[in-house]
Amino acid sequence: MYLEYCHSKLGNFGDDLNPWMFPKLMPKAFEDESDKVAFLGIGTILDQKRIDRSNLNANRANIVFSSGAGFGTPPTINDSWHIYCVRGEHTARQLGVDASKVIADGAYLLRNLVEYRNPVKKHKIAFIPHHSSEDFADWQAICDQCGIKMITARQPVDSFLEELLASELVITEAMHGAIVSDALRVPWVPVSFSPKFMPEKWRDFTRALKMDLEVTPLPFVAHYPLNLGQSVEHGFKRGMSKLGVGPSKWARLPNAYTKATPAQIDELCEGIMAVSRDGKVHQSSDAVVEEVTERLAQCLDGLYGDFLAGKFHK
Repeated sequence: MYLEYCHSKLGNFGDDLNPWMFPKLMPKAFEDESDKVAFLGIGTILDQKRIDRSNLNANRANIVFSSGAGFGTPPTINDSWHIYCVRGEHTARQLGVDASKVIADGAYLLRNLVEYRNPVKKHKIAFIPHHSSEDFADWQAICDQCGIKMITARQPVDSFLEELLASELVITEAMHGAIVSDALRVPWVPVSFSPKFMPEKWRDFTRALKMDLEVTPLPFVAHYPLNLGQSVEHGFKRGMSKLGVGPSKWARLPNAYTKATPAQIDELCEGIMAVSRDGKVHQSSDAVVEEVTERLAQCLDGLYGDFLAGKFHK
């Protein structure tokens, strides 16, 4: 069996949890990665383009454990697919599977792998930008100006977890910054910054944990100009949005040649600090997080048992 997940050249913590976590939980499952059995775990990876690009329907089996839908056209599922559980209700509807398949994001199983109780706190406030937002802005400089800790999603899993657990409050644009904060009992506040922010996939995860989501928007600024092709694309999409064409996020696409002024950076910092004071702090209840962790563990045990029994090789 092999892991099918999003690979980022610069690293992305949420996606990188897959090779970090699942071999620990199923030690014999990934010994033969040449086998035509795919394991789809953490990530918003259930869309037809990914299936076509990765030629998944040519596999002997495709196993879904806690994955999410959210980008593009939902996949067409055939008999090679074994759906054990999904991230949330939105994903279940997109796939056309029963709501009983909804549990939670698989990252909640970190609770069974990481010592999260009574950590030493070193940072009063930490900020986690989405990994793609680091292409727009110098977040280290912004966080330094705000006097808070920056946690990059582009670092290794172990150091990310260490920095998150050392924080008293996490402000996060990265969804798995929120998920892992919630799993490891660190209070968190969600914010949006990038025009690529997708509230649908956030609600997919929060509703599974019985949470109401309140995302605070931050003003968009760009330290780094984008290339000409991206600038032309953004201009076209902004124009189409004024005609009522395309998704709402097109209206928020940035002008690639407008570099942030010091006043705009000050405004962004003021917004972050206002969130730290007044933003709605999110955290699922202890009872709910324990329930979904136990259900995920039982589901994965069943999946692993099926694998060891040779179910996916018949």
